[in-house]
Amino acid sequence: MGRALILVLPLASTATTIAGCNAIVNFGELQREVAAGQGEADGEVPLEVDASTSPEGAPPKRSTCDTTKPFEEPVPIGGAIDSTSSNDSAPSLTDDELRMVFGRVTPGGSSLDGTILETTRGSIDEDFGPPRELTEVNDADRKSFGPTMTGDGLVLFWNLQKNQGTGILSSVILTARRASLEGKFSAPEPYRSDAAGITHAFGAHVSHDGSELFFSAYDSSTKLQRLVRSERGNLGLYGPPMRMSELDADANDTSAALSADGLLLLFASDRGEIGQNEIWSARRATRKAPFEDIEKVTVLSSTEADRAGWLSVDGCRFYMTRTNPSTNRGTIYIATRPP
Repeated sequence: MGRALILVLPLASTATTIAGCNAIVNFGELQREVAAGQGEADGEVPLEVDASTSPEGAPPKRSTCDTTKPFEEPVPIGGAIDSTSSNDSAPSLTDDELRMVFGRVTPGGSSLDGTILETTRGSIDEDFGPPRELTEVNDADRKSFGPTMTGDGLVLFWNLQKNQGTGILSSVILTARRASLEGKFSAPEPYRSDAAGITHAFGAHVSHDGSELFFSAYDSSTKLQRLVRSERGNLGLYGPPMRMSELDADANDTSAALSADGLLLLFASDRGEIGQNEIWSARRATRKAPFEDIEKVTVLSSTEADRAGWLSVDGCRFYMTRTNPSTNRGTIYIATRPP
């Protein structure tokens, strides 16, 4: 367990103080006390992405594995980003798997600094090259965490934290766009004009086609992180985030990853016997149906803290984060299905 943290969370004219453990504060390992009232909103940010993916099906790409077989044991992704001095998490890739964004956490001042980086490679069989910092979206206080991007790589989401010492005052989901993969992202803005009553949002994940946005939000009534879902409407605007109550358990649920057809959800939850994050799965019949058939994915889970990241279009590769509780160092892993 990492060093104890105190979260100072404002509620109207008062402040509530929460103690937690594990210094990676953006992934729901803490017990947080925040306001979680729901409100109405009608000023969402429009999203424009390449709509080549059918809402009910994945892009027509050939599978390179047998998707009926389970994943094999995850291994570190290696290459230039597998540094013993870094603490990396939240991998998110373009559909061709040649470009990846991820978060890096480093000690900074009285709390942790978070930055968003991007790395590329020439083919799926190569290691990723040295990452570059996305300076246009990283804030001056270096409190940007948990990036996720659409399959075309043109729209980015992440959470920006406002800290007071080692406490989190708030955390909001931001978004930015770019015209091309080689261009810079636009100035960050909230993904909605209001937060619908959610003051602490973490671990965003956007679907390949951009039609759904998932993240975890603090539930003050249970003092747990709950997964919520925000659906993009016909005008490209995201609707209010809705709690995914079908996943509820007496546990923290975080860091989701959705399949390209939208029917399989992999997510991190501490609902298991060991009491820390493991990888769980849930399935639904259609994009509009609730998820069901919730079960632990044993091969993707370990005695360390496991978090979901990104699932390839063909369903053959799963990118995730595994954090050593002793060193508190996160490493990006990849699990593959056999042919």
